Amino acid sequence: MGEADALGEVRLKVLAEKRTRASEEPSITGAEAERRQGLGVPDLTLHILQLTRPERIEQAHTDLAVDGVMTLTQLERYYDLEAADLNGLLSIQEIVRPIHSRTTKAIDVTFLLASQRMSRLSAPALGHRAGTTELRHQLGAVANRETWQVEKRGRLSAQQPDAAWITPRGTVAVEYDSGAYTPTMIGFKIRNFKALEMVGVEWGTTSDLRCQRLAGRYQISTRLSEWWK
Repeated sequence: MGEADALGEVRLKVLAEKRTRASEEPSITGAEAERRQGLGVPDLTLHILQLTRPERIEQAHTDLAVDGVMTLTQLERYYDLEAADLNGLLSIQEIVRPIHSRTTKAIDVTFLLASQRMSRLSAPALGHRAGTTELRHQLGAVANRETWQVEKRGRLSAQQPDAAWITPRGTVAVEYDSGAYTPTMIGFKIRNFKALEMVGVEWGTTSDLRCQRLAGRYQISTRLSEWWK
């Protein structure tokens, strides 16, 4: 091997080591976390992005086990990871219409699934679960089954929220709404949440206008939840 070839191999080795070190580092620095905090990014998201890549991978697996479903875009947004980072994970591609009132808006979504059971859900049901996952991140709620209880979609699903968030002040009902719920159904749900002695409601939906209307009419906290973006 000539001297030039040897130097070339050394350079390649150094570059590979640099890439490896970079991949193991946190996604953002403490200074960047402070800047994003000022923009309203939840503390939980900032905490995850300051973890090393192996720690973010472990966190993504832990969170998915609780949420049941997350999208590839959510994995990228909240963990700064790619599908290949979660090697061997079950996934499925579906064409979904995330906004109920826009029947022509269809998009291709990759859903990451916690179990084979999730793969049997319809495309709208997967989107609904991803919407609930998005709300958890927006609220800064830790994915812990003791404090974040995702509804199992049993016979009483109309009475139960998509998730029950256990907070120090009590249980908060968390509901995702693609725009399909009628005023009658919304009122029915909110009355049932109150009957269950829930101390508040966090309602996520797909347009700013709907957020404003629901907050004004029902006196609940609303959030824009565009999980597919």
